[in-house]
Amino acid sequence: GMLKNMYFKSFKSKVLIIHILLLSCFDSAYSEFEKPEYFDQGWGNEQRIEFYTSPQGSYIIPKDWFFSIYESHSGERFCSKKNLHRYRFIVFEGCDEGVKNNSTLKTNQLDSFLPVGLAVEKNNSNEHWLGLTCAACHTRSMIIDGEQYIIDGGASLINFNLFIIELFETLKSTLEDPIAFNNFQNIIKPKDITKLKSDMQLHIRYLEGIVQRNSLKKYPMEYGRMDGFGMIANETLGYSLNNEENVVPANA
Repeated sequence: GMLKNMYFKSFKSKVLIIHILLLSCFDSAYSEFEKPEYFDQGWGNEQRIEFYTSPQGSYIIPKDWFFSIYESHSGERFCSKKNLHRYRFIVFEGCDEGVKNNSTLKTNQLDSFLPVGLAVEKNNSNEHWLGLTCAACHTRSMIIDGEQYIIDGGASLINFNLFIIELFETLKSTLEDPIAFNNFQNIIKPKDITKLKSDMQLHIRYLEGIVQRNSLKKYPMEYGRMDGFGMIANETLGYSLNNEENVVPANA
């Protein structure tokens, strides 16, 4: 029994060390390199860019809002490279430089500052929104012999739960904090502040619904794991059909 316990503790220690080493490798894979290499996967850069940026009907947040809010815990601009790396998005250029000139917020000039897998799409009101694409969860960054390589179609390490939870919390705190809201509305310069607040309240409830329907806080999935099938089923067969009986915790 004693030998078995000693072996188990030693095994746990080794696993912990490997886990720490892997996380450090993952951190470098997502933060230190600017010009990645690509394996020959049978398609060119034009197809790759199309895969990264083609919208798929997922409306997560208005584009102007995404570039204008500050993360509620760290105070970082939400779209900054430093913040997006926390969720393990692949970011080639952070929005930090791009948003210095506020007049660019309503143009396409900031689209190049989006991470892989966040695409721009117009809604029925001709407004520009951002939504997740397949590339967000199926593009992998790896470090091999000191070089960064991107594997298109590979399993990413994105922490979707944390991203959605903190996006919801950040938008909520932006609306509720007078100073944060004043800074926010000074950046996006809305025509109607009352309508802006109403739109924010509606979308905050929508994001909160995603968190609650899928039990994202109860079942944190960490990096590289999410119940994609469960979440899609909850949003389509539950939320869209207004049928709570079809909703189950997204914890597979």
